[in-house]
Amino acid sequence: MGIGDMATTRRRLGYSHSGNTATKVGNIFGAVMSTVFFAPLMFVAYVLVRADGGPAIVRHERVRGGGTSFMAWRFRTHRQAVEAVGGHPSFASTEPELSAVGSILSRTRIEVMPLLYNVIRGDLTLSEMMDEV
Repeated sequence: MGIGDMATTRRRLGYSHSGNTATKVGNIFGAVMSTVFFAPLMFVAYVLVRADGGPAIVRHERVRGGGTSFMAWRFRTHRQAVEAVGGHPSFASTEPELSAVGSILSRTRIEVMPLLYNVIRGDLTLSEMMDEV
């Protein structure tokens, strides 16, 4: 199944960004409820990453299948020096560039929780967010 086939299947099932109001409302409701439920965990992750030095949340450009792009949010997992010299974060938990806190966030996939903000904004759906995991 190619990328085009997957997009066609998603549109046919009603998961496109341009249609199905119920799906959009479900995505927003699910993201808001998840954000509220996981807020304490996200707060602890934020504080730990900030204590490690540098920004806690980083943005990176993500391109959709249709060629449009948006800025995706994540917790920073790499050491500040690696990102400063242009290191490409591949988000693998065994890389030596990962900070101690970043290794835990990456292994437990807590690093992707700020993507809930992108779901609330309408940049992603919950199913697309889970593709990251």
